[in-house]
Amino acid sequence: MEPRREKIRFEQGDALHLRADLGSFDVVLAANILCRVSEPKKLLAKLMSHVRPGGLLAITTPSTWNHIFTPRENWLGGFESEHAPVCTLDGLTEALSPSFGMLTRIDMPLLIREHARKFELIIAEGTAWRRTADASLVP
Repeated sequence: MEPRREKIRFEQGDALHLRADLGSFDVVLAANILCRVSEPKKLLAKLMSHVRPGGLLAITTPSTWNHIFTPRENWLGGFESEHAPVCTLDGLTEALSPSFGMLTRIDMPLLIREHARKFELIIAEGTAWRRTADASLVP
């Protein structure tokens, strides 16, 4: 089956301020941005609002939470709660439930070449989430 190029378009913009009339999609991808925005829950709400019922939300993140990008109180993981460590997957699950169910989780190696003699190996966590057919989302 030949891809339908007229159904694909790319835009550049601020992930926390997506335009309201952007539309809804069968698949939405957030690649390695979650721990680099000031309000990750706001980002998730925006992305969720653009996924059609039954559609997929794919998220990759190295979970390198840093106060330079995200105030500590907005982190989805990478800290200790009163009872146990909280990982980013815990925060994602809380933020996306009950409107989305996780389909899969994988480790995704990423090698960045800084220069000829220096490389950085990152293992991002990749997750795929399906929006429930009866979920009505209001960002």
